Amino acid sequence: MEKAQKKKLKWLFGQPEPIIIEAIHKQRKLYHQLKAQNKEDSDKTALEALTKIAEQIYDSEHIINKKIKIKTWKVLKTRCLKE
Repeated sequence: MEKAQKKKLKWLFGQPEPIIIEAIHKQRKLYHQLKAQNKEDSDKTALEALTKIAEQIYDSEHIINKKIKIKTWKVLKTRCLKE
């Protein structure tokens, strides 16, 4: 597991309980999708799903901190609303 993934998992478990519950709910859905695709070890699949969900939530929460290179409002609006 990479250092960035550990950081995002640590960040996730420092969040309020409703956010953690939402992450676990999303992780369950992703786990079943990954399990259908792969017949690998279920523990590794569960960890992979949890790290992916943690990264998604972390990135969506920290989108404000990213440097905005887009100059037009319409492009920025559509990009932010689709995430």
